[in-house]
Amino acid sequence: IYLLLILVCIPVYVGISIALIVAYLVLTLLLKPETVAPSAEPNSNPTAASAVPNSNPKRGSLLLTVILAALALPLLFTLIAIIMAIFGLTSASGLTLLLLNDYLPFLISSPIQRFALYSSVLLLLLVPLSLLILVVVRLSYKRFRGTRVWGILTFIAFIAALIGLIISVGDTAKEFFIENNFERKISIPTTSDTLHISIKTKSGNSLALTVDADTLLVQRESYLHNILPTNESEPYLLCRQTAMGRTRSQAAQNAKNIRIPLEIKDNHIAIPEYYEIIRGNTYRGQNVYYQLYLPVGKYIRNAKSYYSPYNKATYRLKEDGLYLMTKDSLQLVN
Repeated sequence: IYLLLILVCIPVYVGISIALIVAYLVLTLLLKPETVAPSAEPNSNPTAASAVPNSNPKRGSLLLTVILAALALPLLFTLIAIIMAIFGLTSASGLTLLLLNDYLPFLISSPIQRFALYSSVLLLLLVPLSLLILVVVRLSYKRFRGTRVWGILTFIAFIAALIGLIISVGDTAKEFFIENNFERKISIPTTSDTLHISIKTKSGNSLALTVDADTLLVQRESYLHNILPTNESEPYLLCRQTAMGRTRSQAAQNAKNIRIPLEIKDNHIAIPEYYEIIRGNTYRGQNVYYQLYLPVGKYIRNAKSYYSPYNKATYRLKEDGLYLMTKDSLQLVN
């Protein structure tokens, strides 16, 4: 959690690093020790001249070095964590560090694009760390002469990181330009006069996006939207799946590339409030909603639940309520 917070706060650390470097340069100019000019008089007393106190910057330089080194440690830990995440190393809790290897494959499918993104993030982290190390080296070793080359290489790394991030983020953003949908009819073969409906949830998990092994669970984006009358003899579900994509055909394909754990057993229907994306497919803002068509004169009973599943429906069914479908709408029986 600590490393994840550091990754989220990278802009803050970059800003602090730049501010400290600027402050150091300003303080260096303002607190520059004054040199005692040699006396022009031949009979001047050298003992009196040496008695003038000279400011010793060693103590201040050591303190600033310690401060900059302490600031560099979190960035160094974050850099190590990202390198470990790239190679899939895990923490003691069993979660991949920074969750990079868990979620990115479901957002960026191309390994080349993921490598470019990893490299850009690494370079971006190296920039403030490099500046901090440069200041520490300059404070510790006055005869260091590679400042200009170090600064040029750091600037090149910063520009390369920005270009890589712009390309990676821009290319992924193009996958969310166009929306399209895919509809399919799901028959419910039953001879019963009463249809029992329930909502299938993932208990113990409140996150909207969760990685479970090689599957991404997307919750609260699949729901029953409406219940309408039909003149057909059997009830059926109209399932509409929408997604984003670079083109309309790609968006429609992204809508199809999800797994819906819908359960239909005779006259019992369990509608999931989540869907699954198998590794190899990507998340593109998919959502699923159902319209249940019930023959006129048939009944429907809502399963008793302490969680109201129809938060996105046009209306809410009462828990354990029995409804009759008329030619206009549902009527509560008891």
